[in-house]
Amino acid sequence: MTTKRTIIPALLAAVMVMGPFVQTGAAQSPSGDAQILFFPTPQPDSKKPWLVRNFGPVGIGINLVKPGLTMQIHNVEPGSPADQTGQLKKGQIIDRINGQDLAGGRDAREVLGDMITQAEATDGLINLTIRDMGNVQVKIPVMGGYEKNWPLNCSKSDTIVRNLAAVLAKQDKPRWGSVLFLLSTGEDSDLDIVKKWMRSFETLGTYQWHIGYHGIGVCEYYLRTGDERMLPIIEEAAGELKKSIYNGGWSGRGQPASFTYSTGTGQMHAAGVHCLTFLLLARMCGVEVDDEMLQSALKQFYRFAGHGNVAYGDGLPEGGFRDNGKTGGLAVAMAAAARLTPEGESSVYAKTRDNSAMKSFYATNWFHAAHTGGGIGEIWHHAAMGLMHDKRQLQYRSYLDTRRWVMDLSRRWDGSIGIAGMDDRYDRSATEQERSWGTLFALTYTLPRKHLQLFGAPPTKWCKTYQLPTRPWGTPADDMFQLPTPVEAPGAISMRQILQELVPTDSSQPLMDRINAKAKDQNGGIPLEYLAHPDYGIRSATMRALVNSQRYDMVLPLLRSSDPRYRDNGLLAIAGMFKGRGMPASEITREMFDAVGMILENPNESWWVLQNAANALARADKSVIAKHHQRLLELLDYDSTWVKTAAVKALGPLIADPQHYQNVLPKVVNVSASFWNDAASGTCTHILAQEMNAASPEVKAFAFPILKEAYKNVPSSFIGMGGARQPNATQVIRTRIGNIMEGLPGGMDFIKQLPKRTTAYARSGDDQDLYQYSGEFTPNPQLVGTWAWAIWPRPKSPEELPAAAEKWVKSAQKQIEEYNNLPDSQKRGRNRKTLWKDTLEIKDGGLVKSTNYFKGYFWSGDMLIGINSDVARKMGIRNFGGKDFLIIESGGFDHDDMATDWNSRYTIYMRID
Repeated sequence: MTTKRTIIPALLAAVMVMGPFVQTGAAQSPSGDAQILFFPTPQPDSKKPWLVRNFGPVGIGINLVKPGLTMQIHNVEPGSPADQTGQLKKGQIIDRINGQDLAGGRDAREVLGDMITQAEATDGLINLTIRDMGNVQVKIPVMGGYEKNWPLNCSKSDTIVRNLAAVLAKQDKPRWGSVLFLLSTGEDSDLDIVKKWMRSFETLGTYQWHIGYHGIGVCEYYLRTGDERMLPIIEEAAGELKKSIYNGGWSGRGQPASFTYSTGTGQMHAAGVHCLTFLLLARMCGVEVDDEMLQSALKQFYRFAGHGNVAYGDGLPEGGFRDNGKTGGLAVAMAAAARLTPEGESSVYAKTRDNSAMKSFYATNWFHAAHTGGGIGEIWHHAAMGLMHDKRQLQYRSYLDTRRWVMDLSRRWDGSIGIAGMDDRYDRSATEQERSWGTLFALTYTLPRKHLQLFGAPPTKWCKTYQLPTRPWGTPADDMFQLPTPVEAPGAISMRQILQELVPTDSSQPLMDRINAKAKDQNGGIPLEYLAHPDYGIRSATMRALVNSQRYDMVLPLLRSSDPRYRDNGLLAIAGMFKGRGMPASEITREMFDAVGMILENPNESWWVLQNAANALARADKSVIAKHHQRLLELLDYDSTWVKTAAVKALGPLIADPQHYQNVLPKVVNVSASFWNDAASGTCTHILAQEMNAASPEVKAFAFPILKEAYKNVPSSFIGMGGARQPNATQVIRTRIGNIMEGLPGGMDFIKQLPKRTTAYARSGDDQDLYQYSGEFTPNPQLVGTWAWAIWPRPKSPEELPAAAEKWVKSAQKQIEEYNNLPDSQKRGRNRKTLWKDTLEIKDGGLVKSTNYFKGYFWSGDMLIGINSDVARKMGIRNFGGKDFLIIESGGFDHDDMATDWNSRYTIYMRID
């Protein structure tokens, strides 16, 4: 059933300009009740106060507290209009502002923002009714109202821009966003300020956050002016990114983070996606950027487009609509790619840009809601919609007008701008801190002016082109997922309908409400047209509703569709989707699995569809999977972690199967051991472990030499193309393979007797300095006992150890007494962990138990030996003040620093048992 929707004047009135200022309000539900647009939102019964950090240019912060969002002054900004009254102070209760309270049901932030908008459009008066005092009048500057096409052709917007530009002009050096903002205004006077800054600008540093956020502005400056002094700075930064790139992405603070960091393989895409944008712009500047690095990063980020949200790190795309702006950042990166490659608007990058940018429109409801606080996301949601100013005029207008209140609440009395809506680290302006995130948010006012190359400025003579791949990932069928247009099929939503979408009715929350409501209505039926929507999240949510409503009759036609997006919908019904399980196994028919098999066997199929097809096939009987085992083995050779992981899932039942193990097991083992990705490694080795546990002795004997070779072949260091080292990757992967081997005859003995690195080896590099366990335990009764982590900071030399030990004993006396008073039965496990940062229990026979640092070790003689960590550490005991202290070499092999000083060589424990 196709739902026809038309644009009606009453609806437009909610989001378009009416009268002297923009009048916005929450959309109305059919019952007439106010529908909240922005989540999370202040609630009258909230347990904690909700801080509106700045009541726009008035100069006060307002706490919204119980009961009923009562307004309480949180702070008064010195020098502000509020401060100039001399009557306002922290803690005062505001009963009404201009005769209004916050009890009307609308989002309190919208109400407060509208008050600013109306006052600036009329007389500038803000009348605060202060409890037990009466009226206090605050006067803010009159600016007039927002014009119909704001921020273009709008005197109020122009005034806001000039006020911020004046603030930035006072800076002795550029802060976050300052260069981009002044370049975006198009004013010669602002360009002069940037030129002055750039005369003393020398480096973008080494942190990826800095290179991405500052570097984009430096490139735009060069492309505007041709100032050749910028070229070595850009080239140096590109070199720094090569040093720190790992597996196509970056962390945020130099080298990769831990291998298991947020299943992201040490990556943080909120920073890394802007590094890609910088590299593309650097190439546009004519700077020689390492092509292998550029292609690696381009593939890493491009593959997220059209498949949901850009993930936190090197994981699968994330579902839903909250993304901290990473997908908006991807849209900006793809804008750079489309400008750089000669195909321009005919390239896949232009389509990917538009598809990713529109995610911000649908994500409108999830406001300031993401990891670390969502303010950073609002920067890139607005920037992404700035890319759509001409292409999706109605959607751009609806988006911006619905968020007008955010812009007015974000403005400070001194002309600087923050990011209003939530009290998080990002609501900071240029006069409040160095990282003035709000200046980037203020680009909302200037991007449509088209003075930045990223946002449509005419190319200058300094703009170079560079041939990018036709597509960095996938097949031509994958291009369909990048389209900003819907599936063309009977009953599908049309492009005409897409172009009529408005925030109050068609952003994610109201649209999901409509889909889910109809899914529950037995007579209404699911709005099936949304199965064809260009946004992946909306298609996925529609499939979830379809499965929940048991519309299994739709699955087979979708699987047989000629459009890969429809085929993907059908696969989601079987494999499951974001916050939705697949259909019951009893409802999956032979015809459905036949269709899945046809998809899987198609050599030209979309890679995204292939990985979902393998995930769907994993639910089939072993006999069905076996029909396609050769094709699944072929998928293990694809240049896609996602496809390989899904193929291993599907092959799982065949790993130890008597008819297939000789063909399947070796490839699965080798692929599982080869991943430079935590999530893929963990998933595949878990499947291997399950199958090996239940395998026959014959299969285990066959697997043993294969696992031995895989274990030995895990690299001793995981190093990126520029030398970036992935911390603890070797240990994690070896531990996972080792855990499988421990269940095989002779497996543990093999692992224990492998050569281990020592501090001496780290210094010499001589294999003679490796430690090799003989296989026979050497007792050392002095070491047996329970030891607690001790002495921090570490002494810088051995001579400092006695005094440091005695000081530590005194400071830890309370913990020691508390521990000694515990019954013997409680002197273990969790109770020890609450008292000490780590406890190390060394037992006779070689067993080691650690609550933190030395898990996965055994001991013999005077050596503490890693089972899977490839490390052996020498131990010794020294006595100070009647207490035994265990001194353990920390090793020089865990870090690039090979210094031999005391501080970097020892971990110290104190005997407690």
